[in-house]
Amino acid sequence: ALRPNFVVTWGNLGVEYYLRGDVGRAGLSWLRVRLLELQYVDALCNLGCLYYVQKRWDDGVRVLLRTLKVKPDHIMVYNNLGCVLVCKGLVKEAAHCFLTLAVKLKDGFAVGRVNLGEVLVGMEERIRDGMRYLGRTIEIDPFR
Repeated sequence: ALRPNFVVTWGNLGVEYYLRGDVGRAGLSWLRVRLLELQYVDALCNLGCLYYVQKRWDDGVRVLLRTLKVKPDHIMVYNNLGCVLVCKGLVKEAAHCFLTLAVKLKDGFAVGRVNLGEVLVGMEERIRDGMRYLGRTIEIDPFR
């Protein structure tokens, strides 16, 4: 039987619901985790990603920033936060998230470099920097 307060199980259940396309139940599972354990960053990160998919960008930013307070070096939180900020039109702030992710936290994390490169290419004054990051991504992960 499922222990009603077991946060890892609720977090994993949310992932399963999400992968099956049931975002409503996924969100409920991650909200339950948030109520039970405010420090469980993977579920909070997933909840922020869900808000991104649902175009609830303000909620996504709020959850992801709270998550960074708990674990300031969480790779996917920076990635998800950068994606949400791009959608909100906050390109420079998004670039900062991707730069932190790509360079300071995990240099070999190709997704962060791709996102940073694309954001910088979109900023007219930073096109060369963007191309440099995209080129470095090909060196790191040629299949990206």
